[in-house]
Amino acid sequence: MSQQGPPADAKQAQAAALQELEAAQKRKRQIDSSLANLETSIYAFEGSYLEETAASGGNIIKGFDNYLKPPTSNVNKKKLEVTEGDRLFSTSSGTYQQSLEAKRRFEQELAYQRVRLTTVQRLKVPVPPMLPPIYTGVPGPVAEPTLTPFDSAPTASQLIELYLESPSSPRPGAKKRSSRTSTPSLQRKKSKTE
Repeated sequence: MSQQGPPADAKQAQAAALQELEAAQKRKRQIDSSLANLETSIYAFEGSYLEETAASGGNIIKGFDNYLKPPTSNVNKKKLEVTEGDRLFSTSSGTYQQSLEAKRRFEQELAYQRVRLTTVQRLKVPVPPMLPPIYTGVPGPVAEPTLTPFDSAPTASQLIELYLESPSSPRPGAKKRSSRTSTPSLQRKKSKTE
């Protein structure tokens, strides 16, 4: 006796394992996102602290040796540049560079999606659902590839056709309305002056 495919118990176990894996990946993405946000805020706060205290005589990183000394007459009030060597708290995390890069990529991806969405909405073209951004290189569940009309970007001629087909676009050869239209109030003014 040969079986066609795995038994029902194995299918149920596989489905449960896939659901558990998807839930774990979702939790990991949320944790990665919160870690990136936390490390970005630490980096920004540390930078602002170092900039504010650079000219005041001292800070936690460089020490407070110059804090009690009187200011010289040649005080340079120009902002001093913060170097990566000054960043003690940000660099203590092993993943802060990766978090900053992931945050930058995430913001770029969101900006791209916003531009794409507004462009497509202006053209009144149906939009396929956008996938949520992923902070790490961990691939999500692999789905069977399906061909849709959105697999390739529309050409310029297709975009022009879509624009010309939309009801709000002016038709080629249509008469343009002049800025001087004849309204009843203008007609009354003309008749009064005559």
